[in-house]
Amino acid sequence: MTIHSLLKEAKLLDFSDLYVGMKDSYQVQITSSMMDSFAEISGDLNQLHINDDYAKSRGYKRRVVYGMLTASLYSSFIGMYLPGAISLIHTLKISFNSPVYINDVLTVSGEIIYKNDSLRILDINTCIINSENNIVSKAKIQAGCHA
Repeated sequence: MTIHSLLKEAKLLDFSDLYVGMKDSYQVQITSSMMDSFAEISGDLNQLHINDDYAKSRGYKRRVVYGMLTASLYSSFIGMYLPGAISLIHTLKISFNSPVYINDVLTVSGEIIYKNDSLRILDINTCIINSENNIVSKAKIQAGCHA
């Protein structure tokens, strides 16, 4: 998948079409390639993220996915799904509730809880749930929407 194909997939909604209670979601599987890329980009080589044996010795099933890799899915949600291509994240308050592992299938979902027409701002409650139906992360996001 290229950046150009992703741009074609981004929802292009008009601000007037967005409403309180509007929801959307998408799924993604976390891969070892994502982990390797994130390690290279971030420079975070914490043993919990790169060494299965070390992670197991600390009580985890295997190496733990970077929290900020998981959190980056909120950026995809806002920019690609709800509200989509017209938006930029202004603020983001995140909690991490459970570890994520390579090959986990995650569902990222959100709902608009506030809309300010004059400032073109939305507040969106979001969460990420794994295939075992555990909430792995929650976030409250404020997004600005351009014309």
